[in-house]
Amino acid sequence: GRRRCPALPGEGLPALPAPLGRPAVLPLPRGIRAAGANDHGNDDCHDLDGNVHHDDDFHRHCVDDVDDADDCHVDADDCNDDVDDCDDDADDRYQHGYRHDHDGDRLDDVDLGSSTTTTSWVYGGACRFNLNTPPLEWDDTMGWTGQCEPEVCGPAPQPAHATAVLGEEALQELVYPEPALFLCDVGYHVEFWEPPFPDQPTPPDRHMYVRSSGTRCTNDEVDNIGVNSTAGEAECEALCDANATCAAFELTCDGRCILLATCAEQAPSDCGTQLLTKRTLPTSTLVEMSCVAGGRVVNTTGSRCMPICGDGQLVPVDHLPLTSRLEQCDDGNSVNGDGCSADCQVEAGFVCTGGHAGGPDACTVAEVHAEGSAWLVLSGARAAADEELRLAAEIALSRTLGCPLRDLEVWQVLSLAADDPDASRFHRVRQEVSVHFRVKISDYNALSIGEVEGALLAQSFLPKLSVAFTDHTTLRDLYVEVVEVAPPEVVGDRWNFWTHGVSLSDTIWELSFYVGPVLLYLAVLLFVAPVARWFLIIRKRKNRLTGRLDDVSEEFIGQWAVNICGWIDAKLTCCSLLCCLPARLADTWDSMGLMPYWTGVRKAWCCCLCYLSGFGFCGACLPGSQRSEIRDFFGFGDKVKGNIELSDYCCYLCCPICCVIQEAQHVDRAMKVLPPPFQKEADFAFGTLGRDGDQEAGEVTAEAAPKEVAAPRG
Repeated sequence: GRRRCPALPGEGLPALPAPLGRPAVLPLPRGIRAAGANDHGNDDCHDLDGNVHHDDDFHRHCVDDVDDADDCHVDADDCNDDVDDCDDDADDRYQHGYRHDHDGDRLDDVDLGSSTTTTSWVYGGACRFNLNTPPLEWDDTMGWTGQCEPEVCGPAPQPAHATAVLGEEALQELVYPEPALFLCDVGYHVEFWEPPFPDQPTPPDRHMYVRSSGTRCTNDEVDNIGVNSTAGEAECEALCDANATCAAFELTCDGRCILLATCAEQAPSDCGTQLLTKRTLPTSTLVEMSCVAGGRVVNTTGSRCMPICGDGQLVPVDHLPLTSRLEQCDDGNSVNGDGCSADCQVEAGFVCTGGHAGGPDACTVAEVHAEGSAWLVLSGARAAADEELRLAAEIALSRTLGCPLRDLEVWQVLSLAADDPDASRFHRVRQEVSVHFRVKISDYNALSIGEVEGALLAQSFLPKLSVAFTDHTTLRDLYVEVVEVAPPEVVGDRWNFWTHGVSLSDTIWELSFYVGPVLLYLAVLLFVAPVARWFLIIRKRKNRLTGRLDDVSEEFIGQWAVNICGWIDAKLTCCSLLCCLPARLADTWDSMGLMPYWTGVRKAWCCCLCYLSGFGFCGACLPGSQRSEIRDFFGFGDKVKGNIELSDYCCYLCCPICCVIQEAQHVDRAMKVLPPPFQKEADFAFGTLGRDGDQEAGEVTAEAAPKEVAAPRG
């Protein structure tokens, strides 16, 4: 009925005292309990020291039948066959003071052949993972919690312009003592890194091994450069580091270590071979962060990626403070006097263009620039230094003018500060500053010298510049007021950008954005709409109003059928004129029979072009004369053919759209009620017979009646 307890993981190890500041009672292996567990009599069983003495703070009330300290027979109250004492229940990680791993095994039941486990336990003031790993001493500088769990620091902050070595998923939760590794992008080096002097050795690169579990190389039999049948992982890693041609190594299932020169392809391994691939990390671009005690992430190298000056790659520096002024230009050398100085600053009188992450800058003498001056008044608790004022002026002017920072030169700053004892502590120091600057033009497509002049002369420039000083510079703790900005003086040829700054292809491409929509609108107005109207309406028209005044309804004779403001009710017609004004005019003239449709389209084109060109007094002549002809036809004109009345001309001069819509509505309504010609002739014959006094209405005489044609018989 008794149950054999598992072997003790710490058996035979010397007992270690509890560390200072840690709990004195720690979870102990099975079969051993702290003093006070019960008050029974003397014990007679082995403890970890291998003795049978009592009163040594270990379990009491054991019988003296002890076999190798692994079959502790005690009474039924303490070590009987109750399953709770030695149970392997996976749902309870903490059973009776003992730690369990993730699959439910108690940690003192660990497999002796295993080299790693997923959890650890405390014994004798040290954290142990299993029997095959040395204990990690419990120290306040280590990252272990009171339950022997590693500290969790959370995600590591990723530096700008850097890439995680192990991928983004590896940085979601940084656990002690795991490091977070980043490599700066091309064109950057880690902060505080300095290249070695010629007589000093180059710092060695760091090697890192990426593990692929259950994977082996398919070319390991061809490209192996050494086999060791006894080396473990640490020894095999050292062997690979010592071999310059080693690129990876395998830990096979039968305990061998195979060094590989290459690993072309990977294939799964049935027995669980471990493949570790070497990755070389240059120390000049490596950013390393570590998780330490207290859940903090500390930086063991530089924390930022800094641009490399002189490498011929102009990289972004937007992650650095504007006052750092790092790498304004990069022409690929460290020579002064060529426009880009040895410390990668644009030299006075030069402009640099073309630099990017894949190529250097090209620096030339600035052909045109604007020189100006500004006067400021500062007040606050301190006086700003001249260098601080110079950097602040460059930043504020760059943001206000919208020009690159490297195209600005503040070549002189004069300041005078004085203490005012009567003022409040917020205005104790008053400082007057004059700033003399130069704005160079490096890209005429982005900013022209005319735009710079206009911005400096605008009334809104003073408050904008004051806000830029306060919001974007180190003078935000001071009260800054821009009192005056002198009119700029342009030095150089302001028109040289037509030959140097702007190419013909760029000019055509830019103009196409403005001219293209205008040309498209004119094409619809002058060609597409007239063709569509002719196809849908004009070609189907059989009759015109000319010569048929007697057939026109009385409501259209003597006056306009609609008012001059009738366009308010004809919203659809008014909107359609935006795209088909010439076609609408030609349609009205064709309905009246004044001129053919396509002739009217051409004349309407000329009228529209006159109006668009600003010559509306010329464009009003032709439609004004046609309006006079329409009025003469309907009987409320001057009845003089071919002339233009002053009222009609003035109408087209003041509101041509109103006239077009009024004429269109009057003519369209008259055409709509106009009877067909043949129907009117028949009515006239029948009406004549009906009005004859000798005959009754509706009768037909023998002469007028048509002769009946005898139908042929079948």
